[in-house]
Amino acid sequence: MKRQKFLSERQDSQEPRLDDQKMNEAEGKREANRQQMINDRRIESDKEMEENEETNRVRMAQILLGNDEDQEEMLNLRQSNEAQNHAEIVIVETEEEQQHRLEYLAQNRSNKVTKTHQVAQKLLKNEDSVPVHHCGKMDEICNYCGARHFKGEKASDRKFSICCSKGKVILPPPKDCPELLYHLFTNNHPKSPHFIKMIRNYNNALAFASMGAQIDHLPGRGPYCFRIHGQMYHDTTAVRYQNEDSLNHPAPKYAQLYFIDSTQANEFRSNNPANGRCDPFLMAQLDSLLRQCNPYAVVYKNMRQMETEEDLLAEMEGRIPMEIGMIIHNDRRTQDERRYNSPTAEEIAVFFKSIDGAPPENRDIRGHLLIPQRGNRFIRIDT
Repeated sequence: MKRQKFLSERQDSQEPRLDDQKMNEAEGKREANRQQMINDRRIESDKEMEENEETNRVRMAQILLGNDEDQEEMLNLRQSNEAQNHAEIVIVETEEEQQHRLEYLAQNRSNKVTKTHQVAQKLLKNEDSVPVHHCGKMDEICNYCGARHFKGEKASDRKFSICCSKGKVILPPPKDCPELLYHLFTNNHPKSPHFIKMIRNYNNALAFASMGAQIDHLPGRGPYCFRIHGQMYHDTTAVRYQNEDSLNHPAPKYAQLYFIDSTQANEFRSNNPANGRCDPFLMAQLDSLLRQCNPYAVVYKNMRQMETEEDLLAEMEGRIPMEIGMIIHNDRRTQDERRYNSPTAEEIAVFFKSIDGAPPENRDIRGHLLIPQRGNRFIRIDT
């Protein structure tokens, strides 16, 4: 009895193992059949494609030997083949899937468009809850230069570094603005509104050089915007025209106006149509101010004085007056870019005399601006 019971239990325990083995074998056979069917279909598909291509090649060869109608048929056949090739790679989707995809794309576009506006609206709603930061009074004084600061601008050593770098930079106090310009810009002059309105005209009339550039005009309306394309440059002139004694020479302009008398220069400015709305009395006041304060105006005044002395000396010696020229220092290699003092007339130019107006041979003028006594062409200023 015990032996029969043992054999029965052993047989029962082996039955599940046999069932699992049979299931695995069946699954393996099904997978092998599936792969075989795929391969058979691929072979059939390849054979069909080869047969179609061969048929098309034969048909196209026959059409090439035919008439115009056959040529048109060939074109239609070629387009049909291309459409069929493209159609094979198109993903087939149901109407429900297509509708879902279109709704997703529309929602995605809507989210991208309104994202910025939503963020802006969110900030506007919470603007009242932003805490206000008080910097306090600007009553902290630097011990070195006397600049005013906020209390929070002090460094860890309780000194200020953003003004004079803790006393390392020592600058002389700036010069006072000329009284006339100060009153004009602070609206303490009867002509202040007129001056501010016509300030560009006054600036162009009193300029030493002409600004040039390719102006880029913006289309449409809107606020004025001065935009240039490319490089901006400046031109100046010789102190006199080549044929100044003739009656047809043009009127002096730019730096030439500081070489002649102030009254005569203001007459030329007033005769310019561009300055028709400028006040002659205010123009004369500004011209007189520049002749006193501007070092370049002083240079041209000194050059005219030198020319007068040369004419008198040549008349006494019974010879032809020599040509006078001026060399303006413009070499950046010798300029101190950290310098804040305004240059003087003696520092910005030197004068020379020669028979033909050429500079001395022993003088290196590379990087400098040569201003001749006479000439009709504009002189480009290297900026």
